[in-house]
Amino acid sequence: MHTANQQPVMQQVETSSETGVAAFTSRVYATRERINQTEEQRAVSLFALVDTRSVPELRSALNRLETIPFVALWDGTDLATHENVSPLLIELGLDAEDGDTAQALLKRLWEFSVHGFSVTWIWSFHELTTVAMHLQSYCEYTLPDRSTFYVHYSDNRILERLRKVWTTDEWSRFASVAHEIWYRQRSGESVSWGSDADASHAITAEPLVMTDDQHLALLEMGYADKAAMEIRGVFGSRLATFSPDQLYCAVANQIERATAHGIKEEPAVLRYASFGLLFSPDFDEHPQIRKLLQSARYGDVPLVQALSEIRVIARSAATAKGAGR
Repeated sequence: MHTANQQPVMQQVETSSETGVAAFTSRVYATRERINQTEEQRAVSLFALVDTRSVPELRSALNRLETIPFVALWDGTDLATHENVSPLLIELGLDAEDGDTAQALLKRLWEFSVHGFSVTWIWSFHELTTVAMHLQSYCEYTLPDRSTFYVHYSDNRILERLRKVWTTDEWSRFASVAHEIWYRQRSGESVSWGSDADASHAITAEPLVMTDDQHLALLEMGYADKAAMEIRGVFGSRLATFSPDQLYCAVANQIERATAHGIKEEPAVLRYASFGLLFSPDFDEHPQIRKLLQSARYGDVPLVQALSEIRVIARSAATAKGAGR
């Protein structure tokens, strides 16, 4: 894939159901025609890589249809027992005899892609089994000490993080199975990466190896998402007004503010972030709170004690502010 000299093509996604899916379908068929005209000796196929954690019923639905070819990437691995949330690689037969089913599936997957980050569209000249074999080798990675981690790169946000921590060559190796890859950034923009005709990387089933620095960078970039999920789990309905994206942005902001105050331990960061969500995003600007944070930073007051006092002050200030409206 061409990543050295070409920036990804980005466009805002149309999320209105009827106009959006019509525009996407038109784009799909126009892309297929363009690619096939360029590569006259071979036909391109469209695949959808789906993160099924939010749609665990999808695999059963595809099994019932029996006409849509797909591979569950966790089959044959240690995670095979979690079959309902295994990432699925689905081949979308644009000229299949059962055209109505294929079109309905394309529309449904499009809806998943614009209302979340769960679909990566892959154009490839390779067969389903070859694409699946290559992608399966990226479902986990090993560090130099041989410890192993699973990675949900079928989530567009995680794929984008991997692209940032990988070298250009590592990204090219991952993308070598595709002619084009489309996915959605957290910002909502659709990104399209096109193949580099000069790049030559063999399709592989070799396990992915990453450095300790890459691993730590990946964890750091994913921390706000992890923290948002944990905070949502604790406070539930009290955060009902936050959409997933709003919650992520709010938590990321609070983590940044906590770090600026020298707060680094995860339990303390989560507690600090919850104050910003429940009381006020700039609660740390209150004079008494600012003084307590400074005292904790210099060790004059234990951080646990400071946070307990801060909670009382922040809640009182928020209540007074609400009463004054």
